[in-house]
Amino acid sequence: MAGSKPTPVYDGQAGELVLYTDDLLDDISVAQLSLRVLTAFPTMKKGQVQLLIEMMIEEGFTVQRAKDAVNHVIRTYQGWDKNPNIANFIGFDRRVKTYTHAEVADNNLWDSMMMIDVGLDRPRWAMIEDVQRHGIKRWDADV
Repeated sequence: MAGSKPTPVYDGQAGELVLYTDDLLDDISVAQLSLRVLTAFPTMKKGQVQLLIEMMIEEGFTVQRAKDAVNHVIRTYQGWDKNPNIANFIGFDRRVKTYTHAEVADNNLWDSMMMIDVGLDRPRWAMIEDVQRHGIKRWDADV
């Protein structure tokens, strides 16, 4: 369905929801992203852009994460007379931190948290703003 968001995947080791679950980079996306980077930063060398794309592929970037990373750097880079470096792009990610019941209780975070379903037999908690912004599935205690 157009405009629908992929279902986040729970990373139990990090205690986070991974928001980028779409397809990994493909040849068409690579060509589009390379052109976009070179248009925004015309003094970047093609070899630098190729290395950037290779690093994105090695890091497991999805198409949407790569697009968001490029757009983020275009919108926020303040190097003025310098080009961004690869780390400016590679460091971009969007994840939602989740919390256990104990973490919420110990820090008295009840007013800012909402129970969410991460596919476990018990809920995790996330910031209300994150749940609403990313359309995260809420915990249904009746299931």
